[in-house]
Amino acid sequence: MSQVQSIETVKQAVDGALGASAISAPIWVQYIETGLTVFMLAGGALLLALRLYLTMKEVRQKRKEN
Repeated sequence: MSQVQSIETVKQAVDGALGASAISAPIWVQYIETGLTVFMLAGGALLLALRLYLTMKEVRQKRKEN
């Protein structure tokens, strides 16, 4: 009987954890989306700055050659 009770206890714990995460999903998904948006904005700005730097470097080299 004790194994059946321990299995039921595990099932209840898993059900509780899944239920809590499903109920709170709108909250933590919003935080993840916000974090990803900031990450993509910062990454995009960094890549744009790098590309502009490399383009300006190429333009300066071509001017020196001519």
